[in-house]
Amino acid sequence: MLRVLAYHRIDWRRELGLNTISPRRFRSHLHFLESAGLKEGSLWPPEPGVCFTFDDGYANFAEYAWPALQEYGWGAALFPVAAYIGKESRWDSTWPRARHLSWRQLRKLAEEGVEIGAHTMTHPFLTRLPPAEAREEIADSKKALEDGTGKAVRLFAYPYGDVSETVARLAEEAGFEAAYTMNPFAPSGAVDRFGLPRTGVYSIDGRRRFAAKAGTRGFRAWKRAARFNQFINRCSYANRLLPRLG
Repeated sequence: MLRVLAYHRIDWRRELGLNTISPRRFRSHLHFLESAGLKEGSLWPPEPGVCFTFDDGYANFAEYAWPALQEYGWGAALFPVAAYIGKESRWDSTWPRARHLSWRQLRKLAEEGVEIGAHTMTHPFLTRLPPAEAREEIADSKKALEDGTGKAVRLFAYPYGDVSETVARLAEEAGFEAAYTMNPFAPSGAVDRFGLPRTGVYSIDGRRRFAAKAGTRGFRAWKRAARFNQFINRCSYANRLLPRLG
C-alpha cells in the first residue's frame, strides 16, 4: 500500500490555520517512520511505501524540511505555486504570510533530487474557473516550472484538492503523467491517475493520528483519520468566500 502524505509549511512561526508544523514535530514524524520500519515508496509509477509531498513551495521547505528529509534518507515531491516563486504568499488567506522559494533554490533542490511538480500559477479553485482559464493555470504552470528549473515536470497537485472530470482532463491534456487530490479515499494506482489520493498532515495531528495516516494502526484507524481529513478539506473551501489579494 502506498501512503502519500501532504504537508504545507514546516516552520517555527505559528499561523492562524492548521498547515504549519514545527521542525521538531516534523522530525518526530521522520523518527516515527524510521522506528516503525517504513520505507519510501514511489509516487509515479506508484510503488508501496510512504511518500512525502509539499504543496505551495514555501522557502521554509529548504530551511527545515529538506535537511531533515536528507538526514533520514527520504525524498520528496514539491508542488510550487508558479506565479509566486520568490514572492510572498499573498494568494493565501493564512496569516502570517510566508515567502516562497526562489528560482535559484528550486533549481538547487531539483538538482539534489527533489521532484518538482506543478500546482497552478496562482492557486485558484480550478472548478470555479471557466475551462479556458483553468487550462491556462494548469498548462502555464508546467511550462514555467520546466523553463525555470530545466527539468521535466511530470506531476500535478490540485489546489485545495479541488477537481472535477473537466479539470482532470485538462491536467491530462497539459501533458502531466499523474495528478493528486487531497482525498485519502480516492483510488490509487493506474485506475485513475489524474485523481490520486493524498493524506494531509496538520498541526493538530497527534502521534496516534499521524501513525494512523501513515498506515501503522490498521485500516479502521486509518479510515477515521481519513474522514477527519475530509472534514478539514471541506473547511478549506471557506477560502472561496475570501477576496484574493494578489
